[in-house]
Amino acid sequence: MKKKIALLMLCALSAFFLVGCGSSAPDPGKEKPNPYVTPIIWEDTNTYSMGWKGPIELTDGTILSTQMNPGSPLSGQMIKCVASTDGGKTFKEIGTIASEHPSADFGDSAMVQLSDGTILCSYRYNRYNYPTSGKSEHQIRMSYSTDGGKTWEFHSVVSEHTANSPGYNQGEQRGLWSQYILETSRGDIQCYYDDENVCFENGYIGHQWWMMKTWNEETRTWENPVAVGRTNTPSLLARDGQGVVQEVAPGVLVTVFESVRTTSPHRGCVRMTVSTDYGATWNYVDANGNDNRKIVYVPEDENFSTLCPWLTILDGGVLMCTFMTDEDRETADNVASGVLDQSMKYCLSYDQGETWSDPYMLDERHPLWGPGVILLEHGENAGKVFYQSVLITDNGNVTVHKLGELNLPQE
Repeated sequence: MKKKIALLMLCALSAFFLVGCGSSAPDPGKEKPNPYVTPIIWEDTNTYSMGWKGPIELTDGTILSTQMNPGSPLSGQMIKCVASTDGGKTFKEIGTIASEHPSADFGDSAMVQLSDGTILCSYRYNRYNYPTSGKSEHQIRMSYSTDGGKTWEFHSVVSEHTANSPGYNQGEQRGLWSQYILETSRGDIQCYYDDENVCFENGYIGHQWWMMKTWNEETRTWENPVAVGRTNTPSLLARDGQGVVQEVAPGVLVTVFESVRTTSPHRGCVRMTVSTDYGATWNYVDANGNDNRKIVYVPEDENFSTLCPWLTILDGGVLMCTFMTDEDRETADNVASGVLDQSMKYCLSYDQGETWSDPYMLDERHPLWGPGVILLEHGENAGKVFYQSVLITDNGNVTVHKLGELNLPQE
């Protein structure tokens, strides 16, 4: 097994943030957590379940998730809402979030329950009409539910554009992809999403930026696009996205996202940025305009990748970053092929993301895809960690999940 290393972010937050975003350094006398104590004790059994992307827990303790249904030439594709009322032991389908023509590139959804009880679900909607118009259409759409996920209505379009050529064959990577939804402590509703088009329009060909828009209830539109993860020069490749955002203190937002090394062969890594003004600005560059996106984890061998991170706030404000990686395989994945053979690991931060632990194994089975991890707050499993991902098998893809008991070091 190849030796790996987690890169620790050892700079103080005053240097870590953009100008004007200072913070105090951690107490040097604080005892570091024992790296030999397993911080989460995972149950031995792994349960097969419905669902896949982005599980959330409602205020009544129900766990919701989404599931893609390929449908048929007549019914089209569907995004289903699935629910568990027994702490994740069993799931059942309760509603259809959206349905579209079979030719649509459709899915990759995210959900959130707002403070008023409304549930939002975002998803990508891409159409490639090459045989007819020679154009490709890209959207991030939003649906909503007011009855716990049973019935859904169209809400809005977060972002959209039409490319004038088929795209990838001519070097125009202009898609809109993964998303995440956050309601801040002051009530801002934000949608984060992968955007290749904004890069293309600004001369950053082949880049992808992690972007965010804010919902305006008066105009019923998504406004004020803000870059959350990107580089500041076209020669420094950014493929930033597929992220999760958490508010770790009032107005202080931390996001982890999938990125790439800036040097060839540009394998995947997990980076993070921070905002101290409710997302108005992000510290992806420093005061001199240099790249300031911090590494959460990257394999030591530059041929291996870390992808698809998920960020969870545990007890005491401890941050948990879960990700998939091929670093324990004999040979590295060819990520561009889409054929991956990855297991699940996680790192912890006890100082709001300034430093991160070495990785712990979460699920050594492979190939796995798309982790989602939440801290349960209601019902018999309150205080436990719920993990969900997709296991790719010879008989098709199945969703798996398991529970973990926190064993974090005490202050």
